[in-house]
This record gives sequence, C-alpha cells and structure tokens, in this order.
Amino acid sequence: MPLATWLIALAWPIAKKVLVSLGIGIVTYGGLQMIGAQISDAVLNAWGQLGGYALAILSLAGIPECIGIILGGINARIALIAVGKIGKVASQ
Repeated sequence: MPLATWLIALAWPIAKKVLVSLGIGIVTYGGLQMIGAQISDAVLNAWGQLGGYALAILSLAGIPECIGIILGGINARIALIAVGKIGKVASQ
C-alpha cells in the first residue's frame, strides 16, 4: 500500500467528522441566532410603542437595562445550546 493511500485512508474519517460538525454547527447556530434576533426585535418594537409618560417612568425604573440583561442572557443561552449541539455531533 503506497504511503499516500495510507495517509488518505487515515485522515479522511477525521476530516469527514470535522466537516460534518462544522456544517451542522453553522446551520444550528445560524438558526438559533435568527430566533434570538426575532425575540430582540419583538421586545424592542413593543418598547417603542409605549406612550410618553409610561416610557419615562419605566426608563427611570431601569427597565431598559433589565431588558438588555435579559436579552443578553437569552443570547448566551442560545450560544450554549449551539455549542452543545456541535459537541454532540463531533463526538459521534
């Protein structure tokens, strides 16, 4: 058996796993990121529809910061889900 054939036979399964995991990871992360963007857009659109006095009172209460923290937590959870799915695919 020539050396090149042996190296290709050795490297192909590893390369195949890497390519499959990257492809599924990109699709998974892209889909989850799209969901996160839709959630952010819905929350920000609802915030923009508030009236003047209600918006002023809620802004003084720190609600915009709370919304930012919650949306950041949602995005972090989305990233962790995507990483978990990539790890499961790569270990198969």
